[in-house]
Amino acid sequence: MLKQQGYHIVTAVNGADGVEAANKEKPHIILCDYMMPIMDGVEVVTTLRKQPEFDKVPIIMFTAVDDPQQKLTAFNAGADDYLNKPTEPPE
Repeated sequence: MLKQQGYHIVTAVNGADGVEAANKEKPHIILCDYMMPIMDGVEVVTTLRKQPEFDKVPIIMFTAVDDPQQKLTAFNAGADDYLNKPTEPPE
């Protein structure tokens, strides 16, 4: 959906690759799944937030899990928002 809107999209198959891609690409926003192999979303957010260049980059956790405790964990790690899959494009 974002690509159809003209955004440049970079994907990763796991959390560690996501951190590597973020360091290489320096994105303006990061969408991160909570449950990923190698590094989960909380580890990704925590790792990126330790780096000054990602201090102000919005990170949105985008996941199928709708659990209040998991949301709190994501926010405490530094996520800016938490969206549940599936979602509608305007959201």
